[in-house]
Amino acid sequence: MGNIIYTKISAYQRQEFLEKCRYLFPEMNMYAHSFIERRIAYVMEQMNIMDWEKFMESMNDSEFPENFMAKFIVPATEFFRDSEVWKVLYHTILPKILMFDPCVIWIPDCTSGKELFSLLILLEIMGVRKRVSVIVGCKSKPIIKNIQKASYPLHTEMILQSNFKATAIPFDIGDFYHKNVNSIVFQKHLLETVTFVESSSILSQNPPNVSFVLYRNTLLYVSLKNQHTFIAHIYKNMQYGGYLALGLKEGKSVFEIKTLFSLEYPDELIYRKK
Repeated sequence: MGNIIYTKISAYQRQEFLEKCRYLFPEMNMYAHSFIERRIAYVMEQMNIMDWEKFMESMNDSEFPENFMAKFIVPATEFFRDSEVWKVLYHTILPKILMFDPCVIWIPDCTSGKELFSLLILLEIMGVRKRVSVIVGCKSKPIIKNIQKASYPLHTEMILQSNFKATAIPFDIGDFYHKNVNSIVFQKHLLETVTFVESSSILSQNPPNVSFVLYRNTLLYVSLKNQHTFIAHIYKNMQYGGYLALGLKEGKSVFEIKTLFSLEYPDELIYRKK
């Protein structure tokens, strides 16, 4: 298996590979070292790599960066994950940000589209989707293309329905997708106000006048010393009074966040720009 091959290579080979990866993917320098090692081993397994030399040669292929990064990224696994967060977004945060003109939502690191479609569904239920611009950063073209297909494995429907039911929002979510033999497909019109940005680093994205940033369950993979860099970059692109939603296990160790944001909803880890 790929992970076995990776653990058996020499320290020199491993360092050579890591340096090349960091050259191809500058943002990789921001991740925690242990996370990088785990994900590289995972990618090798997914690519069925059994020969180290051939793998190193494949890095010279023009398609390697996109294919590698598409597998390296940890995808969001659920629609409406942490239902209480989405409940607060629906009842409180989204109505508040509609007062901003323009109203811009930024998802800096979209990995599977599940949080994107969760957001778009809420905006559609509220009848305000066309009033909101959604900027979505993705690390590779394959990720963008997969999201634009709006298609997900059929087994994801169960958790979609379960998580949405837990929000207690009175609506039939089945109105937003149809089922094929092996998949569910969301209505493509939901993506009409979405702009996708291919970007290897959040630091290269500079959307202006952002009202709300949805950046959940990604920051925890970044090394602690670099988490502030990401948070500070997000801060400078936001309107005063705008909101930032982090994952439930994120942000608390970034001491500077308290000087930039007020923690408006502690249980849901939703901040407001001071």
